[in-house]
Amino acid sequence: AATTTIPVLFAAGADPVSIGLVANLNRPEGNVTGITLLANELDAKRLDLLHDLLPGTRRVALMLNPENPGYSEQLPRAREAAGALGLELRLIDAATSAQIRDGFARIGEKGADALSVGADAFLINRRDLILQLAAERRLPGIFPAREFAVDGGLLSYGTRWSDMYRILGTYAGRMLKGARPIELPVQRPATYELV
Repeated sequence: AATTTIPVLFAAGADPVSIGLVANLNRPEGNVTGITLLANELDAKRLDLLHDLLPGTRRVALMLNPENPGYSEQLPRAREAAGALGLELRLIDAATSAQIRDGFARIGEKGADALSVGADAFLINRRDLILQLAAERRLPGIFPAREFAVDGGLLSYGTRWSDMYRILGTYAGRMLKGARPIELPVQRPATYELV
């Protein structure tokens, strides 16, 4: 909305069509293009992997950021997946560090067998706090980015950020050479990794 002349390149976790960045993935129209990680769609897969790894799990604390543009899609998908797996979700809405702490305190009161953290830049950037609180409660978890597993979390499943950055770099180079965003379809990751 800030400009109609300067090309804009984005990386979005949510579906860029549903959050209004572009009208169409294959032909974005206007001056905006980039990559979508479709990260919110992977929340169901993460619950499935967690269930496979810990089959005795019945109650899963699901941490999501309600300020994430994809939240309205994320939560119903997670609830549907949890229902199909026979899991009871304990929702933790966390858009601040204080809400993360409060959410873990509520987990302690209500009980949970495991933790699943939704894909969100804020939550990924607060992974040290999340991992610390999960470790204190001996709560196994699945996370949206490899950095969680590298930093001590049980496992992660998601797209590889290095692939995203390579695609964005290629698009930036093409745009600097004169390509228009309308000529560059919104890309989607081809590789996912379990760490």
